[in-house]
Amino acid sequence: MPPMSSAPTPSAVWILDDGLIMGGGQRFGLRLAEAFRNLQLPVRFLAPASSAFGDAVRHNGFELVDVRYPRLVPPAVTRMPDTVLRLRTELESAPPGTLLIGNTARCQAYATAALATMTRWPVLIHLMHEQNSAARVTARAVYRRIGALVAVGEQTAELYRRKLPGVEIEAISNFLDEADVARIIARRTPPPGGPRPIVGVLARLIPEKGIVELVEELASHPDAWERLRIGGPPQDPGYAERLQTRIGQLGLADRVELLGQVDDIDRFFAGIDVLVVPSVGMEAQPTVILESLLYGRPVVLRHTLRSHSLDGLPVAYYATAAELRDHLVAPPEGAVTASEFLRRFGAAEVVDAILRVAREQLAGGGPHGYFDWHDEPGYFRDIVDHFSPTDRLLDVGCGTAWLNDHFRDYVGIDVSAEAVDHARALGRNAIVHDVEQPFPFEDASFDGVIVKDLLEHVLDPVSVVREAVRVLRPGGLVFASSPDAQRWVWDDYTHRRPYTLTGYKRLFRDQGLTVVKAGYESVMPGIGILSGLTRDRRRPQPLAAMARLPFVRRNVWVLARRT
Repeated sequence: MPPMSSAPTPSAVWILDDGLIMGGGQRFGLRLAEAFRNLQLPVRFLAPASSAFGDAVRHNGFELVDVRYPRLVPPAVTRMPDTVLRLRTELESAPPGTLLIGNTARCQAYATAALATMTRWPVLIHLMHEQNSAARVTARAVYRRIGALVAVGEQTAELYRRKLPGVEIEAISNFLDEADVARIIARRTPPPGGPRPIVGVLARLIPEKGIVELVEELASHPDAWERLRIGGPPQDPGYAERLQTRIGQLGLADRVELLGQVDDIDRFFAGIDVLVVPSVGMEAQPTVILESLLYGRPVVLRHTLRSHSLDGLPVAYYATAAELRDHLVAPPEGAVTASEFLRRFGAAEVVDAILRVAREQLAGGGPHGYFDWHDEPGYFRDIVDHFSPTDRLLDVGCGTAWLNDHFRDYVGIDVSAEAVDHARALGRNAIVHDVEQPFPFEDASFDGVIVKDLLEHVLDPVSVVREAVRVLRPGGLVFASSPDAQRWVWDDYTHRRPYTLTGYKRLFRDQGLTVVKAGYESVMPGIGILSGLTRDRRRPQPLAAMARLPFVRRNVWVLARRT
């Protein structure tokens, strides 16, 4: 097959999927992998081997690396670090030019956590099949900082643009490859064609699919349809039972068929006159819409799925039961040809868009996004709440100066001109200064000083702490944190020393400060993202408590006062 894209291609494509279900997003990922394979690109999946999705990956001849992605909930916190570290190990082996595609929100969170601990990153694209993630706090923690967003469906893209202002969102359509298009068109059959239409629904039995609502809408206009055939696995047994109960209550048991999992799609479409997609959830662009059009069956969609990409095709929309009735009585007419379909929904357009986004990500400064990622952590209140927003604050080793967003009178100093330029571009008050030289400020001129993740890097920590004491007003506080004396410290060659908690407290006491509080804080990979999920933006209590265990990756920290 000739190349489908003239855009620069990556050296390899790795696709991450949690394999929780075998739904439309997973099938999209498999089709996308096939499109890249047709470009002679090596494709690898990082997904659970013991899942229906893992079986499909192997069946299609793709390389599969067994990675499991625990749910992002407190009961799973003990398993999360293993997944992050496993991903880091895999991603560090990625050849230069690898394109990494996160196919589910959960995988995107884990990938971002793993990349945050690395210095060389693959290009990362977050592929959004659904709209729910736009409302989650992880959107701010992940999507603003690293990687590019590609959304399936115009409405999905527009929602993410509203929720993430300033973030570029590329919209793509769902697609089918040329072989599938030819196969389906070759198997078109005339519709049953009775006096009233046989209505088909092909969806998992979950509340978001709106099937109970559809049954109720059809029950209000029984003369507009003959039968309803519902194909799909009972993913939510409680919902499936509720559906069956409602069918009985409405007296429709003899007119509604629950087919269960449908493996013979040809036979399903041969037995219906019109497809209805009644989704009430935050869905993107279901593949079944495209399949129905190719089988020659008109489609009636709930209005929330409206898309300009479907304009001019035999597709109608409804918001009320009466509108649904009207479209069943007089279904939209027309047929789509293979050439027209491939022009709108072929693999080439999708691959081109993804490769264009990857190229733009590289052109915009590379896939690293280092300063974007090393901005405000999800646990920022563990730091800022030691001070008042009205305090005059000095941030020593400020990096991106994200603390400026929380204090009215702030100044940061950092030896890195690149970091300071990034901070200034965001409107933050930072200056370039070697923190191991005397600070360019008068004595007793600050209410608070923060020395976060710095003292492990300097040659003379005593001089730095003395300077912090000098510029601190009597009664003022200094907060500092540095890595505990653990083996992982030496993975960063810029670290000159770790600290024990006892030694860290002594460092500040010996410079005349009174230690108010001290302890350990978790710095496990991904802790910033997980903390961003909490309502109060602190480290989750189970992880905070686990930091007392010596085998947990942690910092020591001190809060001390000048008397």
